[in-house]
Amino acid sequence: DNVLARWTSGDGAFYPARITSLTGSATNPIYIVSFKSYSTIETLTAKDIRPLSAPDSKKRKADNISSSPGSLAPNNINSSSTGHDSSTGSHVGAESSVISAAADINPDLANQARIVAGQNDGLPRPSKAARKVKRK
Repeated sequence: DNVLARWTSGDGAFYPARITSLTGSATNPIYIVSFKSYSTIETLTAKDIRPLSAPDSKKRKADNISSSPGSLAPNNINSSSTGHDSSTGSHVGAESSVISAAADINPDLANQARIVAGQNDGLPRPSKAARKVKRK
């Protein structure tokens, strides 16, 4: 995880770092961090670790989209960052993201699959094997 960690062997200020290892107990964890801008690796306790501030965080809340589920096509990840999305006809921005939704089920294809599966049901199925119950 990327965090802000206190540089205890230096000036004691917080700098961006990555947790490389977590040791210790659940009540007293010990973090081994490597600082991003420096080649320093330090062993720190929980009081020397802070989460990244909100602007530096890569996660964000989902947008409130009023369209029906499954109506949006995901953007192509391999496309250029400012390309044209041919699936929706809209312009893909530099900060595009993949939006996932529930799967759309085509009722015609589902019925065809049921019919094909029903044709194979003519064969008798073997009965389940009886289990032996062990008593103590």
